[in-house]
Parts: sequence; structure tokens; C-alpha cells
Amino acid sequence: MDEAHDLQKAPTMRQRLSLLFLLFMFVACNQVSLTTQTHSSRFNSKQEKIEFLQKYLRIPSTYTELEYDINYQDNSTGLVPGPSDWDIKLKATIPKADLQHWIKGCTMIAPPKIDWPTLPFQVSDYEWYAKTGVLLGVKADKNEIIYQNTSMPS
Repeated sequence: MDEAHDLQKAPTMRQRLSLLFLLFMFVACNQVSLTTQTHSSRFNSKQEKIEFLQKYLRIPSTYTELEYDINYQDNSTGLVPGPSDWDIKLKATIPKADLQHWIKGCTMIAPPKIDWPTLPFQVSDYEWYAKTGVLLGVKADKNEIIYQNTSMPS
């Protein structure tokens, strides 16, 4: 009777490691990935555009007009998580009071040499600002912004 009781005691180290591995796999494989390549034209309404954008950009603002391209590679899921990569480009008309949220922490720069075929605009029509990873064009008289937030080297 004692031998049978001993066999039902604590799990072996191998059993513990197997259970830990299965638990890790379950958690790693059930995380929702934010990976996307999305242009705002895919959505039918401005509200749908805003709801999707808020998953990737956390600047408090409301939008009168909004167009964007989001390229996001979510590397936080899987067996070996790592830093994610992104390139978010946005063209929007916002309330004048919201401009301060976008410009905060930026420094004025000379107009950059950029061309975004999916979000056309005239570079010289905007005042340009930048901070690490961020490029911002502001057309204050029309409350328009051109915005890029990227983790990619320029």
C-alpha cells in the first residue's frame, strides 16, 4: 500500500516542466496580435476609422477629417517576444485647441523631403516639427496636420 501511495505523491520534475511548457504555449498562442497593414479607406465611417486608430495612437484628439496608413508589426506575441515595429502616417483636420497635444515636445524644423502617395499633400503648405520618431506638419489656418510616428530608421 505504501508503494502505491508513493507513486501518487508529487509530480516528477519532467511532469512539472511539461506542464509549465504547455501553460506557456497556451498563453503565448492566445494573445491577440496588433499586426496590421491598414489604410483608413477600408472603413465606412469616421467613427470606425477613429476606433481602429486608437488601438495604435494615443493622442487625445477629435477629428473633423481623418485619413491614415498604419503598418504595425506586433512582435510582443509568440514564443520569443520582442519590440514591435511601426510606421503610422496620418492626415487629419482637428479642432484648433487640439493642436497643442500634437506639437507638445516637438521642435520646429525645415520642411522635410517626403512623399506619401496614399496621403497626398504639399510639403511647403505646412510648418514642420519633429521629435524622436515623430514628424509633424501643421497647417494652423486650416487646423490640418500631417503626422508620422515610426520606429523605422530614416
